[in-house]
Amino acid sequence: MTTVGNWPAVAPLGNVECMIRGARKHTLAERDPEQHIRMCDSTAAFVYVLPCRYEDILKVGFSRDPLLRMQSLHPRFFEFFDVDRALLVATETVSDARTLESELFQEAALHSAPAPLLVAAAAGGHTEWYRGAYPLLRETAARKAASGGYAVHMPAAAWLRERMERQAQQLYESTTHLARAIESARACGLTADLLEVRLRNLLDAYAALNLDVTPRLPPAVLAWYHRDRAARA
Repeated sequence: MTTVGNWPAVAPLGNVECMIRGARKHTLAERDPEQHIRMCDSTAAFVYVLPCRYEDILKVGFSRDPLLRMQSLHPRFFEFFDVDRALLVATETVSDARTLESELFQEAALHSAPAPLLVAAAAGGHTEWYRGAYPLLRETAARKAASGGYAVHMPAAAWLRERMERQAQQLYESTTHLARAIESARACGLTADLLEVRLRNLLDAYAALNLDVTPRLPPAVLAWYHRDRAARA
């Protein structure tokens, strides 16, 4: 395998793929809105209750991929949210998830609270935060899941570990891209702080959930991570 600096090189995009990436994509929602709605509704989804770790406030919502949703809310979701108290209800359709989500909103209406300032504004859902409602929502979610025949992941940490294990199959390539970008930025005299934060958060998430991904990392990335953790100690 060829290298770029200290990092293993990855195959460049072919001309056809580059053309596709640069082309205007017409989504199914644009081409056939009715089919898009039917397909979306038939997709499995999750209703989540995500309590914060150091404050009595939580987020309620639904998502097809709770991991991506948690990452969008806070880059260090594994520290911001208490994943050992978080819960997920797996529904068969988006409609089921929306219905259950609405029922939880109604149960906790009197506990409505402003979103924490540390939550990314672009993530949305700022009206879906509640204070002092964890016992109520935990019991309500479990009861309604039982009546609807839905699986409950409580705590959600086990589901997150399984989801991140699947994601780890792409770790070699994704961390290589990030590490090469860091080295390229430095070579051009540019700051690489944001890129380093992304790489650090990615690897810290696995460490926080007790997932050993060292065999799936390029040696140079692993060496960088060891130096970074030592500097933070």
